[in-house]
Amino acid sequence: MRYNFIKNNEHLFPIEKMCKVVEVVSSSYYKWKRRSASGRMLRKKRYNTKLRSFILRQNNVMAVQDPRAMLELAKQLLLNYMRWVIKYQGSLLHNI
Repeated sequence: MRYNFIKNNEHLFPIEKMCKVVEVVSSSYYKWKRRSASGRMLRKKRYNTKLRSFILRQNNVMAVQDPRAMLELAKQLLLNYMRWVIKYQGSLLHNI
């Protein structure tokens, strides 16, 4: 969140000063900025894009364009979420 703030305002203020204000080491910010998106973040963006294409219509009116495709996408999202929960819970149990 702090890094995003710095990135969003780097055209307004010097990066070094913003890092001091939000109590972040500037080298950590630059490292974060160079880092590529994780696989999880890329999948999330891809699903969000797919959802928008099915749901949004002109003038921001909600309408489902293809109910079968929307249902299939919802199933995929739910399955991936369930897999993530199971994986996360498993890692928690191993750390105890």
